[in-house]
Formats: sequence, C-alpha cells, structure tokens
Amino acid sequence: MIKIISALPLFPRLCFLKIRKSYIRTNYTRMSQKTFRIIFWLLIISFIVISSIPNSALNRTVQADSFTFRLDYVLHFIAYLVIGVLAALAYKPNWKVFLLLIVFAMAEEGHQYWIPHRTMNPVDFMFDVLGLVVAMTGFYVKKYIRKQI
Repeated sequence: MIKIISALPLFPRLCFLKIRKSYIRTNYTRMSQKTFRIIFWLLIISFIVISSIPNSALNRTVQADSFTFRLDYVLHFIAYLVIGVLAALAYKPNWKVFLLLIVFAMAEEGHQYWIPHRTMNPVDFMFDVLGLVVAMTGFYVKKYIRKQI
C-alpha cells in the first residue's frame, strides 16, 4: 500500500513515498506483541525463580553521614519498571494489567516469608509498585501526547 505523492506541483520528479500508517502499525504491533509477551512471561518466571533462592547478598546498604539506603530497593524499582514496560508493550496498558501486576508483586514479596534468609519487606513492595506506576504513567503520558499532536 504505497502511494506516490508529488512534493510540489512544480517539481513532479521530487516524489515522496507515503506508506499507510495503519498497515505498518498493525503488522508491527502484532509481531511485537507476540515477542513482548514471550519476554514478559520469561521475565515473570525468572522473577519467581530468583526470589525463591535463599540469598541475602543483594541486601547491601549505602551509608553516608545521615543517609542509609539499601541497594535492593533500586533493584526492585528497576525490575518492576521493566515488567511494567513489557506488560504495556505486550498487552494494552490498562488498570486490569496494572492491578494484576500489583497482586503479583504482593504475592512475590509474601512468598519470601517462607524462604530461608529472605524476609517479606513492605518497603520492597512499595518500590515494586512505584516502578509499575512510573512505567504505566509513562505509557499514558505518551498516549496523551500522541492524541495532542
């Protein structure tokens, strides 16, 4: 579906190819959604496996004079930011996907209660949700900006 459109009526040899956006967007989205769904589910499975391993090596703290911060909070934020972006690319971003990911984050933190050398930390869950909120908000802002243009 290619149309040839003249750039200016005075210069018919200068032509641009205009490809129908809906044709490209539909085919690209179908192909990408399948790929993103596979990556999304592999990442979910890997999170379940990794969070089931008894290990406390990632619970390092950064200390300054009056500031203490655990590095695993940053890892939780980044991990759920990536999950949120993949979920938005794999499925249409909506409140149901967001709610299911929050339930998954809660379940993942909850099951660590029974894993040796692991703890259920509500602050970890807070950073999980924060990563999801940033990811989903980014997609809604992108959608809003596209409508304005």
